[in-house]
Amino acid sequence: MAVGLFARQVLVLCFDELHDLMLRRRSLLSLGFYFLSIAASLWLIFRVQAVLGGGFAHLDTSSPGYQELSRLVRQWGLEEAFAVFVSMSQVPDALWIFQIFSLLWFPTLVALISCDLVSIDIYRGTLRFLLLRTSRAGYFFGKMLSHFLLYVILQALSTALMFLIALRMDPAFTAAETARLGLQYFVVFVPFIWCMLAATQWISSWSRRPMSAMVRAHLMWVIFLVVAVKASWLTPFWSDMVLGMFSPYGAYPLKALLGYAAWGLGFTLLGYLGFARRDV
Repeated sequence: MAVGLFARQVLVLCFDELHDLMLRRRSLLSLGFYFLSIAASLWLIFRVQAVLGGGFAHLDTSSPGYQELSRLVRQWGLEEAFAVFVSMSQVPDALWIFQIFSLLWFPTLVALISCDLVSIDIYRGTLRFLLLRTSRAGYFFGKMLSHFLLYVILQALSTALMFLIALRMDPAFTAAETARLGLQYFVVFVPFIWCMLAATQWISSWSRRPMSAMVRAHLMWVIFLVVAVKASWLTPFWSDMVLGMFSPYGAYPLKALLGYAAWGLGFTLLGYLGFARRDV
């Protein structure tokens, strides 16, 4: 009975929040800008490739230049990073270019749209009335689920758009051969979305103003980036996890999948435990 009530509260709040998101100017502008930026960037990359007469992939491993580069890599102790680079060269350009753009822009997109996930109701004073009709857990996870579904759908549509642009502009691109890689790239991106969203909701849950939450979310990622320079394993930008977002070979994708899921779970627990004790 309690589980059914909780699930009903989460779903009701989830769909209400999704409806509100579709009516907010900031959300629509942010989503539209992200979608158009992906399309414009891919179109520009393919136009450059057409002018240059080739892509970035398919290294000639038998060339003297490649052999000299391999020697320098061994000399500098960069074998692991070079192996990842070589594996990426076998991936169609559209896939890893799209993944790079998504990784660069998604944290900002989530911060812009989800900064007021909880803080907007605290700022307006409506949270205490909402909690008369639902539990804190139902409110917290209903809000999270709505934004999570929004970003997953957005990324799925963006991936489909990438395939359409690549099929139209890259003669070497074949959807049948790259569908598995595209699906793998999408799957490892889902826990990354959860991590970004959970971190932003954690910030929002102890911020009283949406603008403060947005600034703090960006500041948090800047701090993580600074720490990552010296000890990336202490941050969501651990090199093995980030490499797993690009290199679909070896253990890297699994590290990205499990790593970002662990960070997402950690931020979710931090956010909920803080929100559960918050005075509204």
